[in-house]
Amino acid sequence: MHMVNTRECLGLGKYFSILWLYLLSGVNCGTRMLEPPSRASLWRYGYNTPTNLYDDKTNCGGYDVHYNVNNGTCGVCGDPTNEAKPRDHEAGGQFSPSPTPVRVYKKGGYITVVMETTGTLFGRFEFRICPIIDNMETPEQSCFDKNLLTILESEQGTGYIVGSKQGIHTLNIQLPISLTCPHCILQWRHVTGFMTSQDTCYKCSNGEQRCHVCLGCGKQVGLVHWLY
Repeated sequence: MHMVNTRECLGLGKYFSILWLYLLSGVNCGTRMLEPPSRASLWRYGYNTPTNLYDDKTNCGGYDVHYNVNNGTCGVCGDPTNEAKPRDHEAGGQFSPSPTPVRVYKKGGYITVVMETTGTLFGRFEFRICPIIDNMETPEQSCFDKNLLTILESEQGTGYIVGSKQGIHTLNIQLPISLTCPHCILQWRHVTGFMTSQDTCYKCSNGEQRCHVCLGCGKQVGLVHWLY
């Protein structure tokens, strides 16, 4: 997670400090936020934060932990919910002991975000924002869900279809016109679509059961990033 300079935000009253969250579930390839850099990746950009070699895999603990242990719940920074608080990527955790300011943005404007996928993960990107008071605060997911952001390049408006493309993804998202805050946290979620699931099954006349296998159906790996 990454925090923006508080005093600049308060002084003008119409700027955002941004915190980015990244989450991935149980797969060898992953995604990371390059611009603005995610909390997990700040060390790659010269910030004095702990080294996290798995910054593209904040993945709710992986598929099995995410769904079979934690019943599909995930920490807002992509940590497994059964992890003791503060979780690794939350404020005060192992990889974010003291959230560091990185960006300031103007309310209502479009900002350019750059993500990297290291495999063909399919699925969609979504972005949310949540206002906070203190940079050591870790809000609930419900706060982010109140502000699902518009993506300029998305035909769906708030969900960008990734498709089979891997590598660099550059998008423009719009910040809320009516939201100002000393600190805001920006959350990027990648709901992947590379796993297959049995969609419908039927029994043949000879008693054999056959099932239609659907790519992207059912439970999928999720990825989430936070920016300060």
